Amino acid sequence: MVIVLTEATSETVSDKPLADISGEAGQDQLVGQAATAIDVIIPNAGETATVTLTKGQSANLNFDASGATPVLDGDDFILTFDSNGDGASDSRIVFENLVEEAQGADAPVLIIGGVELSASLLIGQAQALSAGETLETAAGAGAGPQGGGGSQYDDETGDLVDLLDAQDVLGRTELDFNLLDDGDEETLAELNGTPVNNTVAPVNVEVHEDALKGANAESGQGQTAEITITAEALTATVDAGSDGLGGFDFNENISGPVGVTSQGEAVSYKIITDGSGAVVAVQGVAGSGSDERVVFELTKDGDDFNFALKDQIDHTPNTPANDDGQSLDLDISGAFKAFDTDGDEVVHETAVTVTIEDDVPVAVADSETLAGTGTNTVVTGNVLDNDGVGADGGTITSITFDGKEHAVAADGVTEIVGANGTLQISADGAYTYTASGYQAAGDHSVGRSGTGGRSSDWGGVKLYAYGMSDTPDFDALANTGANVTFGSRGIGVSGGSPAPTQINHDAVTGESEKLVIDLQADATSATVKVSNLYKTESKGEQGQWTAYDSDGNKVASGILNDPTIDYNGSNVGTATIDTGGVKFQYLVFDAIGYADGGSRRGDSSDYFVRQVSFTTEEQGAGTDVFTYEITDGDGDTVSSTLSLVVDGANADYSTATAGIQAFLDYDGGPVGGANAPSGGANNSEIKGKIGLSKELLSDDSLEGIDNLIATDFGDYVYGSAADNEISLGGGNDTFDDRYNGSGNDTVDGGAGNDRMWTGDGEDTLIGGIGNDILSGESGDDLLIGGAGDDLLNGGSGADTYQFSGADAGDTDTIVGFNVGQGDVLDLSELLFDDGSLAAANGNTELAAALDDYLNVITNGSDTTITVDSNGALPGGDNVVIELNNVNLLNGGVSELEAIKSLLDSDSLDVLG
Repeated sequence: MVIVLTEATSETVSDKPLADISGEAGQDQLVGQAATAIDVIIPNAGETATVTLTKGQSANLNFDASGATPVLDGDDFILTFDSNGDGASDSRIVFENLVEEAQGADAPVLIIGGVELSASLLIGQAQALSAGETLETAAGAGAGPQGGGGSQYDDETGDLVDLLDAQDVLGRTELDFNLLDDGDEETLAELNGTPVNNTVAPVNVEVHEDALKGANAESGQGQTAEITITAEALTATVDAGSDGLGGFDFNENISGPVGVTSQGEAVSYKIITDGSGAVVAVQGVAGSGSDERVVFELTKDGDDFNFALKDQIDHTPNTPANDDGQSLDLDISGAFKAFDTDGDEVVHETAVTVTIEDDVPVAVADSETLAGTGTNTVVTGNVLDNDGVGADGGTITSITFDGKEHAVAADGVTEIVGANGTLQISADGAYTYTASGYQAAGDHSVGRSGTGGRSSDWGGVKLYAYGMSDTPDFDALANTGANVTFGSRGIGVSGGSPAPTQINHDAVTGESEKLVIDLQADATSATVKVSNLYKTESKGEQGQWTAYDSDGNKVASGILNDPTIDYNGSNVGTATIDTGGVKFQYLVFDAIGYADGGSRRGDSSDYFVRQVSFTTEEQGAGTDVFTYEITDGDGDTVSSTLSLVVDGANADYSTATAGIQAFLDYDGGPVGGANAPSGGANNSEIKGKIGLSKELLSDDSLEGIDNLIATDFGDYVYGSAADNEISLGGGNDTFDDRYNGSGNDTVDGGAGNDRMWTGDGEDTLIGGIGNDILSGESGDDLLIGGAGDDLLNGGSGADTYQFSGADAGDTDTIVGFNVGQGDVLDLSELLFDDGSLAAANGNTELAAALDDYLNVITNGSDTTITVDSNGALPGGDNVVIELNNVNLLNGGVSELEAIKSLLDSDSLDVLG
């Protein structure tokens, strides 16, 4: 039933819902009964509804409160409505005498959107507006006559201003108590007694990937992978209301994705509990099962929390791509919850972030040197060994050589050909570099200028013979159908006609036998001496030369005849092989028809090759510089270089399995030593073989080599005029450069009973372990015998014989010790000074102090000096020095006088 109210002010309805009441223009009234809630709706346009509430009474406002404007009229609280939107109020609800009823306890309550609001609060706000207070005072706590603050007022310019909206409390501008529309958190905390988030006071901390294990930490930057999030800092992130803050804890319900990735895998939250089920940590994990990785971990430390970064987090590459100042913010708010003293809880929202600074790779240049000869033609390594790929990990993604970039395959090996060798490298940084092969520059000659030649004259090259119809295959050279002949007049091909040992041409078929000479090196020019190529026979016999490069490609060719040969008779002469500077390795000699184009009783051109001289340039030496790029897991990049130096002045045979005979600069003189081939200038084992290795299948040219690491077997090394640095290694070795060694050589014998002879120059000879023979020849040399009973001879010059603890228990014999030419016994590395040596004032006192260290006796014409390294102190080492054919006590000189005499002549050094 609908109750119709008239304009009569006396018409009153009690305890009836407003929906059951209709009215006409005028004044209607709805009276509520105590402890009874009534429903209130918006009146129709032009109508006024009056509601009377007493203490303890409630009214449900069943309409959108944002459309109501509060007004105070005496003790009445009025809500006005603009139903048609023309800006003027056309209906209203009057809460009669609500101001008086709201005073004191048990004030009426208005229920707005399910939230109970005391009438005193709403009236206080409306009273603040009616008092005309400012934006700041009307909206603040305690504003207005009733201390409730205000929400909305009409300022002096006529504009409608919503104060609570200005405070970011209300999002609407029409009604001060529109608290549920956008949520006044502070007010709700007071009303509901539940903590709420305060998003205007977030907490932020910072950690650094650089501080992770294996990352590229920067010195002095204060980088850390762990940080404390204090409870004090978290306090500002929530409002606990009147109940007060109880504290913070883990959100035991946190789960799902964190919102970042690590190594391309999504990171998700994981709860860690103890045996009782209590949460002890919140982790961010990537992967699953046995591949699960902890990326970060949040733990508690009393009231505080500790955040630890355990693994890298992917960052998006920026510009520049290796900017380690790049960072991202990780929001971990959901891992926290706050609770008040009543136990009410709220999970944090956008309140706690961790800034994670990126780590980028660091690259350091690499360099390796190899000889390019002997057993030292390959070097291996890893360019990442001295680099830092950083926390994000990294691989080699590209190699640039000579301006060309090569992508490095993620799997397998990428090959890049350099100028002096070939690099093979994989994405993990491992590489192998193989030198193309070092060749020294030089002038070479094989064969013999005069008659009397033999096969040994051609030891530095390889020879192949081919019959009339055969064609050389440079991929597989071999004697085919014929053999090379060696005679006093030169070399040729067997089996031909009419001269069965020469290179023959067949006038009938037009074919020729062929002699192939493999120079085993790239030559730039050559000459050939021929014999039996008669310039008078049928207007001249003729031959032909053809040059091929190392791949078997034809480089150049020329005719051998009277116009091209410089004859020194009728059939012997020399011709120039000119390729225009193009390098060649193979020479092929054949014969062609007579110059007059005919034949002579079936005969045609035939001849011998007597000698070939050729010039080589240094090849395969230099530095190949490869630029490599590292790309880490974030896409950050960094570049550096790998420099591979092929040093032709060095040869390393340290890994060989047999001894070598190394002739660094053979000059035709006599060669001695247990491991050297016997013979002299014409020795067939030496001539043309300047680097014969017992181990290698072919001769290994070592001419031009200054520095050599020999094998651990018996080696023979014939030195050069350069400053040789030779390590002989193990085995009983020989070094000899008496006949051409003018450099300042350093030779270390290593283990074994070694023999060393040096030439001119200031040489250092180190015997090492074993009974060695060291001979310095001329020059001011340093001889160090080392362990073993050694024979030392400095030769002419001011030589120094140095002794140390390595000589303990041994007897060394010095031949040719001569005070007059400045020879010195150096005991400074052997003697232990008890204080008396350094304290001595002058040679007299020093000689007296040395009397405890040295025992000098004579044995015929020789002198024996026994050295006690500790002097008068116990436990010293004894070293015996025999001075061959030197009598220091001659003429009745005492031991003390002999020692002082050596000191006075600067021939005894004990202080260094």
